[in-house]
Amino acid sequence: MQILGGKNMLKKFGIAVGILIGALVLLAAAGPLIARPLSETKLMELGVLAKDAAFVDVNGVRTHYVAKGQEDEPIIFIHGFSSSLYTWSACLDAIAQQHRVYSLDLEGFGFSEKPAIEYTVDRYADFMIGFMDALNIKSAVLCGNSMGGNISWRTALKYPDRVSKLILVDASGYPSKDSGKHKGLPFLLRLGRLPGVGERFGFFASRGQIRSSLESAYCEDSKVTDHTVDMYYYPLKTEGGMRAVLARMRGSSEDLKEWAAKIPSLTLPALIVWGENDTWIPAENAYNFHEDIAGSKLVILPGCGHLPQEEFPQEFARHVLEFHD
Repeated sequence: MQILGGKNMLKKFGIAVGILIGALVLLAAAGPLIARPLSETKLMELGVLAKDAAFVDVNGVRTHYVAKGQEDEPIIFIHGFSSSLYTWSACLDAIAQQHRVYSLDLEGFGFSEKPAIEYTVDRYADFMIGFMDALNIKSAVLCGNSMGGNISWRTALKYPDRVSKLILVDASGYPSKDSGKHKGLPFLLRLGRLPGVGERFGFFASRGQIRSSLESAYCEDSKVTDHTVDMYYYPLKTEGGMRAVLARMRGSSEDLKEWAAKIPSLTLPALIVWGENDTWIPAENAYNFHEDIAGSKLVILPGCGHLPQEEFPQEFARHVLEFHD
């Protein structure tokens, strides 16, 4: 009887999922829900634009960034997918006390422009060099989290004379090995890859879904505040915000094996920081980077998830300063 009950339960679950997906596809066919994008004036009224932020033209894209600190070789902080320069805000001041620091919103994210293009890591590597050229930065340390880590090491491979050191924070780039042990992206976010589905329902654009995603990225749900949710929410409400997120998500697996095979050719100093409890990109990838990049330093943070700079900002800043001093 228990076996039959279990089968019936699985059958009912399968039917429910099928109905859900069918409904989503049918509603997606009806066309996207249109919402008026937030203007820069409105964002200033809401207080979500960084007070010390500026804008610079990078390859024709109006780019939102923050710069502060000493006038030495800078560290440039690069956020991950569907994130912004906000992710570094809790640790940046401590690092800026000793070094020049920059954080930016990549094109398509945060409060930078969001052109209707294909968003690839290779394009972002070129974008980073464009950012450095626009601000007359000859060489820099690149520090990237998640997709930003991928962009960092890809930039170092393409432009080795422009990157002096790497700091990889729960970085992506290795082909995934889905062992079932790690949750990865939440189900609804993966479902948003279906053509029309993401546009129709705006999975990334509701506060509830953003909170759920952040809680899956953090080790401790209690650290996800309403303010943090807002800082992930408002960029998606700007012109082209959802379109850019979906475009990046749907084209996020380009040439992974080919580029990952080049990681061992990196010879620059590298710090690898990883949350031990990262359920999005497992800590085994930290050891892969550590093994592939000769002489790299590895730091594993217990009780930490996918976003060390948000979950343990002061400890993260300390490791960065120890590495770069």
